[in-house]
Amino acid sequence: AAHTSAAKPADITAAIAPVTAKIAAIEQSVKAVEQAEDSRQTNAERVVFAMELQNLKRALDRGQTFTQELAVVEKAASGKFDLSPLQKFKDQGVPTLADLKRDFRDTANSMIDAEAGIETNSVVDKLIAGARSVVRVRKIEHDTSDMSAEAIAGRMEKLLNEGRLGDVLSEADALSPKAKDAAQPFLDKVRARASVDSALASLEDQLKSSLSGSSSEPVTKTQ
Repeated sequence: AAHTSAAKPADITAAIAPVTAKIAAIEQSVKAVEQAEDSRQTNAERVVFAMELQNLKRALDRGQTFTQELAVVEKAASGKFDLSPLQKFKDQGVPTLADLKRDFRDTANSMIDAEAGIETNSVVDKLIAGARSVVRVRKIEHDTSDMSAEAIAGRMEKLLNEGRLGDVLSEADALSPKAKDAAQPFLDKVRARASVDSALASLEDQLKSSLSGSSSEPVTKTQ
């Protein structure tokens, strides 16, 4: 009778090695396709987010409420970007830089009058103050050591014209208590605009990083 020897494990391994290698190659190929599709999908989502973010900016630049635009951006963000700094302003909007520049003249006059102790509480006082503001001339250039309301107003106006809202707020910190109280409604508007601008800048930086693949972390909250 013929005698057949059993196949050795080493022989079996050698025989199936080509098949094993092909299976591994196929698995790697499938994984690469899946990764490419995930990357394509992620980039497409971020492009949509970028487009909706620009629509939101246009609404903000018109000084409008942006409830609807923010809702669309939130949907496009899919929870990957922190939009909370914008939430509290969505129903009332924020003033434009042009609005702030326009409003500053009356604010500056109010600051100066408050520091000088000039009352503008009655209707007559306000009418007189309004008439005076039409023809009032303020000195713009002052010594850097001058801490009068007029000098600070001059520096604030220059910073405002340069769009440096954070520096406007910092300069206002040097106002006397009376002058600062008079300027508070205006400063609140500046703070709102500065907060929104900062949040948008952070979102755009995060978006650029995510598109370049250098970061995938969500934007941190803006104070």
